Formats: sequence, structure tokens, C-alpha cells
Amino acid sequence: MGKDLKGKELGQGYSQRKDGRYCYRFTNRFGERKSLYDSSLTKLRAAVKEEIGKDALMMNSAASTKITLNELVDITFQEFRPNLKQDTKDNYLACYKRLIRNTPLGIAMVAKILPLDIQKTFNEISRTYSKSICTTLRAVLLNAYDVAVMNGITNYNFIRSLKSSIYAKDPKVVHPLSVEQQILFQEYCGISLFGDMLILILNTGLRAGEVFGLRISDIDLEHDVLHVQRQLKYKSTRGLYDNGKKYKFENPKYNSARDIPLNKTAKKMIENQLQLLKLLKANKLQKNNKSYTKIDEFDDLLYLTRTGTGITRAQIAGEMTKIFQAIREAGYSDFPSFGLHTLRHTFATRCAELGVPCEKLKEIMGHKSIKVTMDVYVSVIPSNKDTQPLDVLNKLDESSYDILPS
Repeated sequence: MGKDLKGKELGQGYSQRKDGRYCYRFTNRFGERKSLYDSSLTKLRAAVKEEIGKDALMMNSAASTKITLNELVDITFQEFRPNLKQDTKDNYLACYKRLIRNTPLGIAMVAKILPLDIQKTFNEISRTYSKSICTTLRAVLLNAYDVAVMNGITNYNFIRSLKSSIYAKDPKVVHPLSVEQQILFQEYCGISLFGDMLILILNTGLRAGEVFGLRISDIDLEHDVLHVQRQLKYKSTRGLYDNGKKYKFENPKYNSARDIPLNKTAKKMIENQLQLLKLLKANKLQKNNKSYTKIDEFDDLLYLTRTGTGITRAQIAGEMTKIFQAIREAGYSDFPSFGLHTLRHTFATRCAELGVPCEKLKEIMGHKSIKVTMDVYVSVIPSNKDTQPLDVLNKLDESSYDILPS
């Protein structure tokens, strides 16, 4: 039992210093020795009661913790989120590196970071970047602060109450091609080695990775069906996948393996590509001294580069740019630029316009939920619930916008 300077008992942990101040010492839940001081014993007892209460309710933090925000984020995704999908983890860490890692906030100790510090950062970032990037950064910090709370580094996860995109603009809306634009684009696809692939997407709605990952064995021309069973992904600047390579095959997005019916146009594009593959593998499509080399993991893919590797988004973006330029040089100066997803979106829109109900369109597109289909396409989907997908795909063949390059 501690005593004051006159020898009076003060209670366990209490004492009085020679300068007259009272002191209380205890060990908190982190094993740290803590000392509280006050010239008033009454005020000290009140402070002790508050501090002991915080410790009992786990509302205090480890003052000795020196971990920085950068270190916390690294530990979070290395040790506490090992099962997170690799692409998601890569996107999270790339976003954090771009926006936070090399800033004063990144090297600040987590225990000393205030909600105001994070909110100011969110506000500044949201003035420049899109909502999706702001949301990604928030997800990174949300995960990290969950780990911080779990390990007693901070008291609570205040990220949950902060707004990450106050000033951010709404994400850019992807608009489908008009019928006239689709006709024009298809007419000029013939100038590209991958033109048939672009028209195939316009007639099947495949995602980019899904069309890149198509194997010849996935094609059933006898029954007019395309089996979507995988996607091919490529890392451009973020190192290697967990298989130690730049390329990686994995299940389609949302595990949406499915069968897509083929109309006549889609079948023709596939048949064209099968003939093109024969020429490619016989080195009859050489360009700039690039020749085909057999690579086992790619050799049975439907679409390959001239050198025998898998296709990447950057390569197709370059090919599409050539098509856009050719169209504009032909007198259509206002023809827009767009990406592969616009072709998928255009296919879905055409199907909706011709009567495919939401449930069936969801199956063809491989959407995660019917809500995605409804949100994007409900404005053009008719109420006819009896329309069959293959009937609609055949209408695409018969319609005025099924014009192929000669």
C-alpha cells in the first residue's frame, strides 16, 4: 500500500512524490507500465478510474506501438488477408502506393493519426481522382484499421465514419454504340489482325479476359455453342502472378462459367480465326521479323499474337486505335473512341432491345446478380418474357447492323 509524505495510507498503486505530486502506477492490458500524476489526490483518483475503465473496456491503445501506416497496410495484406484474391490485393496495394505510401501520412505512426488527418487526405484525393479510386483507397484503410483495432494499435476503426469521395466525379458512363456506329465499326474491323475477335465480342458479349482465354476445345460449332470456362489475365507493370509468370489463367469473373449460343456471324468469325491460326502457325503472317513460336500453355488458344503468346488488353487497344483512325480518315471525324467493354455493353443492349428478358440476359452476360443487369439495361428491356436468346441472336444476323467486312 502506498503512503503520502505524512505516512498516511493512499491505497494500492498510489504514492506521493517529494515535490508534493501524487502518483499512481499500474500495468495495462498491453503489459506496459503506466504512471499518472496530479497535485490533487481527488483529481488523480478520478483520472485513475477513467484510465482503468478504458483498459477494462479495451478502449485504450498501446502507446509504445511505433508501427506506421505503411507498415500496418503491409502487415494487413501479408498476414491478415492471405486469401484475398491476388488481383484485388494487387489493385489495393497499387492504389495505396500511388496515393499514400510516399506521403507524410504513410510514414506517420498509426497511434498518432487523427480522423481529421484521414478525412483531409480523402478530400484532397477526391478532387483529382474518380469515385472508384477513392472507394478502393477507403477499402485499403478500412482493412488496415480493422487489423489495428484487433491488435490494440488504435481504439476503434474511424474509417467507417469517413467519406472518401466528397468531391469525386461520378464514374464515366459506358454508352453502347448506336446501330450506325456498330455498322461502321464492323466494316473497318477487317484492317486488323484481331478484327474477327472484335466482331465476335459484339455477337457474344464476352469479357476481354474471357475471349483472350478461349481454347479451341471450348468451341462447339456443331451445336452452335461457346463454352466460357476461364479468363486469361496479364500483368503489365505489377510484377508477376503467384505462378511466377506475367500471364495467368483463372475462372471467369464471379465464377461465371457458362454456355453462350452462337449466331451465324459469331460462327463465321470463329471459322475465320481457325483458318487464320493455320497461317499464323505456318509463319505466313510474319511482320517485322516476328515469327510464331509454339508455347505449350498458349498453343491451343483461339487468339494468339504473331509470336505465339496470349493477347493483352494493351495490344487490342492499339488495334482499335488503328480502326478509329481509319474511320475518321474516311470522313467520319466525330467517330468516338471506346474500349472492349463498350463492345460487350453494345451486345447486351442489342439483345435487350430485341426482347431478351433480364434473367436470360444475366445468364448470357455472366453477371453476378440480376441487379447488375437491371441497373444497366432495364431501360431498354421489353416486357416479353418468352423470347429465347438464340432467337434474338439469329435476329442479329438478319438485322441491318449485321454487316461484316468483305
